[in-house]
Amino acid sequence: MWVLNSNENLKFRKTEISEIDEVLMKWFCSARAKNIPVSGVSLQEKARELGESLGLETFKASNGWLEKFRTRHNISFKHISGEEKSVNPKEGTDWIGRPKSLFKGYDDRDICNADETGVF
Repeated sequence: MWVLNSNENLKFRKTEISEIDEVLMKWFCSARAKNIPVSGVSLQEKARELGESLGLETFKASNGWLEKFRTRHNISFKHISGEEKSVNPKEGTDWIGRPKSLFKGYDDRDICNADETGVF
């Protein structure tokens, strides 16, 4: 929470809610590092749990609180895309030697990357 002191300088005063912010941000970073998608609802639920554990009975992780939390920490909710994390690495290494046996009997000119070809 930012407050003005008598010298008109900004001063940071630590509150229980800033403790929730700190712990919640660590949880958020940990979840994202493990590629776990985090929604606004899950952030609010975790914040409520933290508020209860700190004994803050009046704390409500409202939609307004969520928007301010997102603004303070520069968090934007976007669709996570990409196939890299959804593939088992062992399956990828198993496929490395397979194309040679699959393409046996075909000329090199008859083999193309279907990912980069249009409809003929």
